[in-house]
Amino acid sequence: NNFALELSIRNWALNGIVNASFEPKFSDLFIHLEPTYKGSYSIIVSNPPTFPGEAIHKNDRNSWEMSGNDGRVVLDAMLQKSKDWLTDDGVMVVIATSKQGHKKTTQLLNENWKSWKIVHKEDVPLASFYFPYITLWLEKGKTEGEERVFKKGNDWFQTLYFIEARK
Repeated sequence: NNFALELSIRNWALNGIVNASFEPKFSDLFIHLEPTYKGSYSIIVSNPPTFPGEAIHKNDRNSWEMSGNDGRVVLDAMLQKSKDWLTDDGVMVVIATSKQGHKKTTQLLNENWKSWKIVHKEDVPLASFYFPYITLWLEKGKTEGEERVFKKGNDWFQTLYFIEARK
């Protein structure tokens, strides 16, 4: 979404990164990038949407938050296709969550990346707008043998994984 793009530009400026080294691109995954850019990016950063559901039209912020039946469509595409856009020593930094199923994330990282690591892991409370999906995540977690969401006291939590992957 455009707001996320604007925020990334502001964050780079606040951190003193020169504009010449930062060229943000607005795209639905890689659809709007010129094929000639393949293999030319040194870093790709993504915080993909995690809401289960299908976007009918991507004309508002809420539509961009939908990421398929399991909330994995964008994450899976990043894990499978980002390396094609990176230089030989390029790196992808992506945020994944336990809500999406960490076993599947680990499987795709192992299948598609030479090396990867979790650089930060943090349990964070679920915002109230996620509450309608808790039953879905509990059922999926039970079926898959992993915890997607969990309770601490009276609050629901998810685990965030900040992942760095190299070609």
